[in-house]
Amino acid sequence: MIKRNNILLLGIALLFSNYFWINAQENKNISMCVEVDTFSTSLIRIELPCGYKKRIHNYEEGKFIDYYYNNGSIITLFKGALQKTPLLANSKCYIVSRTDTLGGKIIIRGTINDKVWREDSFEGIRACYEKVPIDKMNIFDNILDSLSVFTHYK
Repeated sequence: MIKRNNILLLGIALLFSNYFWINAQENKNISMCVEVDTFSTSLIRIELPCGYKKRIHNYEEGKFIDYYYNNGSIITLFKGALQKTPLLANSKCYIVSRTDTLGGKIIIRGTINDKVWREDSFEGIRACYEKVPIDKMNIFDNILDSLSVFTHYK
């Protein structure tokens, strides 16, 4: 006879395995593109879903690269000066829900209206996403996690 606690634990385990399987299937069906860009002495590599519009804004002290999606989501890469940082967390509209520091990388997460945002800071680069529907957060987390920075390349 299976005890009630064992049934509860089994149910929780099945729920989590189903969640991870659905996310893996969702990510597997997405066509991915690789972007490689430069920020002064840094080379940046990022994997993101295809179908974006890319805009680059250079100014005297730095550079912004934005990737826009049809659903309103935006991914931004930034390196430079004369900008208030963190880029998103300074706005009153962007509510910070969590800040983590992992191996020299600062990750700030939050919400705005019914959407999520995240901003990472490491090796002098800022990477963030904003206006992301909650059900797409896992995809956008994987995008920021895929970011590679190679400094002082020639």
